[in-house]
Amino acid sequence: MQQLRTCRLWLAHVLLLVFLFQQSGCLYYQRYPLAKSRLAKIPLENLSFYVIDSAHPLTKMWYVSDFKFEPKVMHCHLTKMAEVEAMEISMVRNRQDAKNSRNEVLLFAKPQFAMTLADTATMTINYEQFDKIEVYEINHGKTVGVVLASVGVAFLAISLVALLTKSSCPFVYAENPDGALFQGELYSGAVYPQLERHDWLPMPGLLPREGEYQVRLANRAREIQHTNVLELLVVDHAPGTEVLWDKNGAVQTIRQPFEPVQAVDLQGVDKKSHIVRTDSLAFVGNTENPRHDALEGLVLTFDKPAEAQHAKLVIRAKNSFWMDYMYGLFLDEFGEYSPEIRQRYLKKSKEDIREWIFEQQIPLQVAIESKDGKWTPVDYFNLSGPMALKKDVVALDLSAFPGDQLRVRLTSGFQFWEIDYVAVDYTENERVAIQTLSPLSAIGQNGEDRTAALRNDDGLYYSQPNIGDEALIRYAMPVQAPGAQRSLLLHAKGHYEILREPVEGKPNLLYLQQFSRPGALPKYSRERWHELMRPEVLTES
Repeated sequence: MQQLRTCRLWLAHVLLLVFLFQQSGCLYYQRYPLAKSRLAKIPLENLSFYVIDSAHPLTKMWYVSDFKFEPKVMHCHLTKMAEVEAMEISMVRNRQDAKNSRNEVLLFAKPQFAMTLADTATMTINYEQFDKIEVYEINHGKTVGVVLASVGVAFLAISLVALLTKSSCPFVYAENPDGALFQGELYSGAVYPQLERHDWLPMPGLLPREGEYQVRLANRAREIQHTNVLELLVVDHAPGTEVLWDKNGAVQTIRQPFEPVQAVDLQGVDKKSHIVRTDSLAFVGNTENPRHDALEGLVLTFDKPAEAQHAKLVIRAKNSFWMDYMYGLFLDEFGEYSPEIRQRYLKKSKEDIREWIFEQQIPLQVAIESKDGKWTPVDYFNLSGPMALKKDVVALDLSAFPGDQLRVRLTSGFQFWEIDYVAVDYTENERVAIQTLSPLSAIGQNGEDRTAALRNDDGLYYSQPNIGDEALIRYAMPVQAPGAQRSLLLHAKGHYEILREPVEGKPNLLYLQQFSRPGALPKYSRERWHELMRPEVLTES
């Protein structure tokens, strides 16, 4: 018994592990039709509805909110989903997916009608516009081998990373005059109250609407999300300047970003073309990574003014979908011990949790090379979530690094991050005019007033326990300074809890013990990636 208690203590240290692929027997899942006449009659509690383009069922999908069903028409608000989200809903990969999918109703729209749908719209839809309506049920008589035979090995290999179990953080939408625009996620990785943190999300797509700014905060994952404060930062500044907040709450202005003169991965392969522009080409690491420590990263060389004492390192990056997917599967490895382990972890200190996170190379860590060739760790970037690339910045003290070149190394674990853009700015921070706006109102999807919970950093939280919970938050629109450019950022603080039912059985404690050691997670991630991509894994049931 004492040995079991000891194992449980170090098991708590690995609750945040991200990469553990569990091979398990699977079932064949089948969709069943639902008569259109039943839409106005079925109980709506806990159901989620999705409109799908029948011609493109894996990629074109709209989330349905504010719905009301009548005998022949439905009134609703539609929000177009990202392709990876659409694939997640369309495909069912395991028992847990099937169980969760039983609350999902799929409305297959005729292709001609789907082509007319905007990314976001409030509308009335006649049921005649649907080819069919389907719900998921389980057929216990067939195995996953039947599924693999139908989808094909090649499709599975290509789609595996994209078909993910979403477990991230609150989604933020800009509610603009022409519809909603997804902006990003908040306080990613804060999966325990001890990890609650401030976060600053740039809102480049937020436009005035009816003389104010409007933001939608939504739960799109199987989580309970707790937001303590949600303020809008309105910054008027000189044209041509970019304004960002670092993780410490300091304003950083970007005026003259320098691209690297050289950018190579940790194996010395040129990656400059991947990170000098904000585009669709990103550095995602090397799946054949040969390093003993299984770290991924970039070594960047920048020209530097010899007198420069400070710099601002800017990135546009996000966490990989592989990371998000494997974290969800890892939680299943705790089996029937999961609830007890979570309770133990709630008693851990913030410092203990963070120490383990850094030992496992989960944040994107920043180091600077000194003249003697040694790398000095200087800072890091917080997790940003997998759903959208985010601009972020850290301030660098260069007083101990003289010379006319600056060499920076970014590192993380195997396939943990995707990096789209990196630059450095040596200019002094400019003066900017900042207005911090509390919400005028925050109204939930059922009309409940959540304004007080989001106005101050205090003990009041706006909690979103269900998929589909959302609030429309309104902010005043101050008069813009003459000749100034305006930037908007959302300041939030909060944490969230991932909801996942324990699986049956006891975990392999001896196997999991390896993760109490620093650096075990990146190696394990690489091992499971290679195991997953073996042909026999893709073809066997």
